[in-house]
Amino acid sequence: MAGNKAEEQPKLKMAETSAPYRMKVSQPNVFLPKLLFFVTSLSTKDDMKNWADCFDMKAGAVYCTIFGQNANEKTLNDARYLLKAIAYFIITRAAKETGPQDTKTTTGKKTEDLKTEIEKNLEDLKREIEKKLEDLTPENKLAIDAVYLVVGFLHDINKNGRNQSSLDRENLDKYCLSKHGAHVLSDIAMLDNQLCLDCITKVVKTLPEALALTKGSLLKLKGTNIPSLEEFKRSSDENIISKVASVFCWYYNPFYIDSKKFPSYKASLLSEDKTLLECLHHCIVPAGTTNTSSKGVGPVLTAKELRRNGVRIEASTDKLFAVEFESPTLKLPVLLWDSKMETVVFNLVALESSRTTRPVTRYLQLLNELVEDEGDVRVLKRCGILKGKWKRDEEVVSFVKRADGFASYPSMYTKVDDEMDKVKEYIDKRNNRFLVKHSWVPYAAAAATVIVTAMVATKRRGS
Repeated sequence: MAGNKAEEQPKLKMAETSAPYRMKVSQPNVFLPKLLFFVTSLSTKDDMKNWADCFDMKAGAVYCTIFGQNANEKTLNDARYLLKAIAYFIITRAAKETGPQDTKTTTGKKTEDLKTEIEKNLEDLKREIEKKLEDLTPENKLAIDAVYLVVGFLHDINKNGRNQSSLDRENLDKYCLSKHGAHVLSDIAMLDNQLCLDCITKVVKTLPEALALTKGSLLKLKGTNIPSLEEFKRSSDENIISKVASVFCWYYNPFYIDSKKFPSYKASLLSEDKTLLECLHHCIVPAGTTNTSSKGVGPVLTAKELRRNGVRIEASTDKLFAVEFESPTLKLPVLLWDSKMETVVFNLVALESSRTTRPVTRYLQLLNELVEDEGDVRVLKRCGILKGKWKRDEEVVSFVKRADGFASYPSMYTKVDDEMDKVKEYIDKRNNRFLVKHSWVPYAAAAATVIVTAMVATKRRGS
């Protein structure tokens, strides 16, 4: 985070000529933050004002996580100082870690070094925490955002997501909605509002020492002892980033699977992914999947028509994202509706628009073909493909049609296209067998028609 780290953020802005930009223009409610703004989403003066407006919310969340109580009018300034101080020491510690390391440093010497660093940086810290928000550097703002994300949000969902009493999406969602609010949950998943994992990782690694420095400094500056900082520091884990990523991906994944079967996010993948949204996408896409063997697939029958043609639709409960056909059963991923699902799905589609492998996009296109009207929705609900609290069946129809409007064509994905080809072959063979087995029916019908016609004609002549 030291040096020009703020300038090293990945270029996530949607180009004005790109498909994601057109999505943003047509559906700003799922692509533009409403309440939570990170420095990566700032481009205009209005954006800077939005960042300043949500600073107190970030400070309050960090204060609440550490102290276990909400900041009020009396403690709001303390919360602001606390967040600025932690961010300041995150920057200084990250800068120090890039220099030569003394691997033989003892615990006692480390404590002395921290005390020396507190005295050395006290005046700089005082100036920093008293700065107006508009006077903060981009590096300071980035550190503030990263501290909020790690301490005020990710630590919170990681702690509660691993609590045995709330080890399901619904309970965790209720908790997060009550504490953070629907807008914050959605804003964190937006493509243009992502922090790079490098910054998040550096916060996690330097947080214990930054908290110790913050505690000692605020005691000297404000005469306030903060024992909660020491307790929170002991609960931190330098290797927690992969655990946090796993819980984030489980909670934000639009496809439902039991938490015990959810794939753990491997720390080795962190170097490949730049943001949490990319972590989520990596969990959905099986490693090594390519589209080289996919030739696409023709028109797909609706859910009602598949049932009439002998195809049994079932929910895929063993795998996170799998479309599989084993005669006569078609297994599909389970789409879970919650307050943030639409935002997550559309931003994953925007992320995929520049890639050759587009599993989420392709599955949404498949849903669009399966769902023609409310009757198809009822079929998918009964089969367990649609979970959550969808308000009305027509709401689902509207969602899949809008999602298809964002999709880039063609969006082929081998593991979907090949399985749907099998479905088509199964239906064709089934219908051909029926025609062969009942090939006499057309002739019998024709003979019956001739006989009836002759009888009618005879009756008319006799009369």
